[in-house]
Amino acid sequence: MKIGESQSMRSRVANARRVAGLLMVTTAFLAGLLVGRPPTASHLWQALGTLPDRLTGAMGPADELPTLTLDMDFAAYDDLLTLRAQAIADGVYIPADKDFVEATIRITDGMNASLSPVSVMVRLPEGPTGYLVNKNDTEPGWAFEVHTRQEERLWEASESGWQTFTLFPLGNEEMNEDMLTAWAFQQALAREDILTVGIRFVHLVFNGADRGVYALREGFGDPFPTDQGRPAGVALRFDVRPLWESILHFQGDAEAAFADPVARLWADDFHAFTVSVVYQPEETVTREQVERAVSLLRAVHRGEITASAAFDVERYGRFLALADLWGVSEAVSPVSARYFYHPIADRLEPVGFDAIPHPKESGARLPLSATFGDPLIQAAYIRAAYRLSQPDYLATLRTEIEPRMERLRRGIGEVGQSGLWEALAEHQALLRQSLSPAQPVMAYLDPTTSWLSGTLSIEVENAIALPVEIVAFEVGGATTLPADRRWLRTSARATPVTLPNHPEEVILPGDTLNCSHTAPSLWFDIPLQAVYRRDRDLDWLTEPEIVVLTRVVGLTAVQRTVVHSGVLPVEGR
Repeated sequence: MKIGESQSMRSRVANARRVAGLLMVTTAFLAGLLVGRPPTASHLWQALGTLPDRLTGAMGPADELPTLTLDMDFAAYDDLLTLRAQAIADGVYIPADKDFVEATIRITDGMNASLSPVSVMVRLPEGPTGYLVNKNDTEPGWAFEVHTRQEERLWEASESGWQTFTLFPLGNEEMNEDMLTAWAFQQALAREDILTVGIRFVHLVFNGADRGVYALREGFGDPFPTDQGRPAGVALRFDVRPLWESILHFQGDAEAAFADPVARLWADDFHAFTVSVVYQPEETVTREQVERAVSLLRAVHRGEITASAAFDVERYGRFLALADLWGVSEAVSPVSARYFYHPIADRLEPVGFDAIPHPKESGARLPLSATFGDPLIQAAYIRAAYRLSQPDYLATLRTEIEPRMERLRRGIGEVGQSGLWEALAEHQALLRQSLSPAQPVMAYLDPTTSWLSGTLSIEVENAIALPVEIVAFEVGGATTLPADRRWLRTSARATPVTLPNHPEEVILPGDTLNCSHTAPSLWFDIPLQAVYRRDRDLDWLTEPEIVVLTRVVGLTAVQRTVVHSGVLPVEGR
């Protein structure tokens, strides 16, 4: 049985006010084939040139949007009205299979006569019900979750025809621009070979009434993911029903539900939700593959295995970097996150699914807890973020997708100039600043150390959330000593990170999970004999300045931090 998708939150799920005011949702997140190198520009655009229509949002002539006609009988419509009224009263809709009603859909694409009607099942999308309320109170606001019947597909003439999707009403300039930005984000994801679902725009005619412009967000069904170069596999999500039930328990008051100190249920708490399967092609995927996929995702979020042991590291790193650049922090929340299990690579890939970018908001940055504190994931994120933060990347992206975006803008209408590219350029600048911190570490010389004692004891403390490589120590401005793992004191407050391909590097972990009350630090006991061997002419009558050289893991730029004196080591440290 194929399990369809349903609606998620529009805004940052960690923010209760946005949960309560949710209007609509969208698109795009992550994927990969085999763990490998970041793709080159030529490889990426070769892939983009062959993307299915469902991802590129192809339109007919003269920038015309297709017309989607949705018809159902009176009894089905009355059932939906009853469900809608109850959902609005509750403040949240918790879907059930019995809520589906029968209907038909027909597409007129502007170039051809109407395509054959498709038999479908329709219900309301799950979650907060702001999208069901029309602000003008002149007619009901509507959104629909749709599943085709008997293996039929929407846009049946296309091999990429859809089997599940959600219809969201647009209607004002802000909502239209949000969905256009989500579509553009989807293109950026696909460009990086990250799995994503499609977004299209249509004019909706519902039971003979013109409902205006709607956005269609694809769910999971054939041909996902094979039309994006992956084998048939399992798609996963977190079952967030406890979140909706908690809101219902508080009479639709999301803020009260989140503030409850007893339930302690938060939309970004993965431990509160179980893993569920949203797509499983039964004819090609075995039960063992399903169990393996679920167990991998559970094990990561329980801390039983590292994230890099379960995820396609490079693709996940690119996904996080894109989410950071576009201001899509909610894409990594349990409400929006979707994953694909690649049965050959035995790895999970993130899927771009349901998130509205907020590139105009400087505070819309990725929470680094999304890296799971895994240095391999963090390094992949850093490398991708550095590449995406370069002006040439954005200039190329704009040149290649803006013409299609402008066609969609004209077709949708009532969409102003968003300043999207200027906002993305500002986020690029923020990324560059993040990756070149003013002070990556703090460093202190043990004052009990004497230049006559034979040892220099130096503590290096991580001042940022990402891992930092301790490259070398510079003594007296001329002598440089490469950091040596043999100098590490075993009683330090952190365990040095070991990267598989660079076991000799000394890497100080970051604290992206905010689990500790003190920053990670390492103590180095440097034998003065190592200094003597490097520089026999050093003036020992005055204490020379000591500088620690560091770089953010994954980058090449080296930064200098002066070692201060005056810190006594605490016993047991």
